[in-house]
Parts: sequence; C-alpha cells; structure tokens
Amino acid sequence: MSSFASLIIYGVVAVTVNLLVLLSFVRGGLTRAPNSSIYILALQTLLVDFIFIAIHLFYWIPKAVDPTFLHLSNYENYALRVADFVGTYAWFHNALGHVFIAWNRFAVLVFFERSIFTRERVVCMAVAHHVVSTTVTVLTQFAIPCCRLSFNFDIFTYYNVPNGILPNYSDTYLTVPINVFSTTTSLFCYTAIFVSVRRARSNTFLDDNERVKQKRREYRYAIQFASLALVFSFCWISFRIFPLFISFSDPSLVWMYGLTTVTVMSNCFMNALVYLLNNTDVQKNLSFKCFKRTTIDTESTTVLQTFSITKF
Repeated sequence: MSSFASLIIYGVVAVTVNLLVLLSFVRGGLTRAPNSSIYILALQTLLVDFIFIAIHLFYWIPKAVDPTFLHLSNYENYALRVADFVGTYAWFHNALGHVFIAWNRFAVLVFFERSIFTRERVVCMAVAHHVVSTTVTVLTQFAIPCCRLSFNFDIFTYYNVPNGILPNYSDTYLTVPINVFSTTTSLFCYTAIFVSVRRARSNTFLDDNERVKQKRREYRYAIQFASLALVFSFCWISFRIFPLFISFSDPSLVWMYGLTTVTVMSNCFMNALVYLLNNTDVQKNLSFKCFKRTTIDTESTTVLQTFSITKF
C-alpha cells in the first residue's frame, strides 16, 4: 500500500507540474506570439502528457488499490476501454514525438538548419502527428482482432489482451515497428550529434567565444533530449523483456512489472519539468519569484523551446 501511496504523490506532482506549464502558456499567450510555432507543438504535447498522467492518477492507480473504485456496473468494461484507448493514443503520440525531436536536434546541431521548422510546417506536423497517432490507436484497439493494449491491475502494468489463439498482429505490424523506429531514430540522430559536436570542439577557436557557449548549451539540451529517449526506450523494452523472465505468479519478482508504469509516468512529465525549471518565458508568466534568471539567452531559449517536439 505504501508503494501505491508513493505513486499517488508522484502522480500529483507530475499533474501539478504539467498544469503549471499549461497555465503559463495560457497566461502568456505563448501560442499567439509571432514566433510561436514551437510553443504550438509544446501545448499539444503537454496536453497529451497531462491526460495520460491523469488516467494513471485518477483511474488506474485507485482501481489497482480498490477494485470497486468507480464501479459502473454494466458500464465497467466501457470505462476501461475508453481509458485503454486514450492511454494507447498517448503512448503512440509519445513514440512518434521522439522521432521528431531527434530529427529537429539533428538538423540544428549537425547541419545548423532551423528554417525547416517554420510555423506553417509545424502546424502541419502537429496535425499529422495527432492523425497518425489516432489512426494507429484505432487499428490496434478496435480494427485488428488481436491484441489490444490494456492495463492489468493485479501486476500494475500494461499488457496485451489475448484473443484465443490468434497471433498478436497489433504488436507485429504496428506497436513493435513504431517503438523500434523511435528508438533507432533517436540512437542514430543523437550519436551523430555527439560525434559532430565532439569534432567541432576540437576545431573551435577561443576568439569565437559566444558561438562556443551557444554550441555547448545546445549540446547540453541534446543530452537532455537523448536521456528522455533513453527513458522511453526502457519503457517499451522492459514491457517486452519482463514477461520472458518474470512469471506473473512469482510474488517476489512480479513487482518489477510496475517499473514500466513508473518510467512511463516519468517520461510524461519530464517535458513540463524542463520547461518549468529552464524556460524563462514560462517562469515569467507564472511570476515565480523563487526562479532566478537562468543562463539561457534569447537564442538558447529558442533551442529549449524545441523540447516541445520531444513527443511530437
């Protein structure tokens, strides 16, 4: 029970952080600014993250503690299916988002190209991102006969609901390929970034001091984004590996399945946390006197704002 209490506290913190950043966006009108394309992506990403964490906090966690929580009689199955659909959508939205942020960082740090992500293109990317995520979710949860993704309250993690002896077509043709594509894309892009920055450091002269500082800042942000991609990769890889080595009936090890759920929740609020701690626009709109001016100048703030594409 203490572990569930810790998860509830963790979920409350995550929801609060996301709400604060969303409040900052609304108060500051960040999506209405002339150069707001990055903030547009940030807003839709933060909303998806908030919804996913809220499902954990207000439904899955309480339901795991008390099976009678929100008992809806004949509608119990429908409530679970709705939660499963939204959670699956958020998962695919997250997976595809890491692809976009990796390519964004790759374009900026390796080829020094920022013009690709114009306002018009970003809006199209955001719409396409939601459409693709929704389409894949509909296919895996309803159209394909096996096997939809759901939540197991006994072991507190996600699982594929079997359908007789049918093969898991959803996994084979959609879920696994998308997850692998997300991880391999991140691996390729961030490896190229680290190699490029390392080479640039050896060829940089001290008389271009400001450019050196900017490059180092962008490199640190790239490390943060790579870390998020690593957390996401652990989520889906652990989801695949744990069942191969850990029996559902082993009480001494079954708790490890919950690690996947905890890392998924972490992956969904780290975006907002970085904005709250490092983005000067967000801090200013919230009027947090406890925040001091960070070392991020106008250019580096723009770089940090691209974190919004972490899940896009």
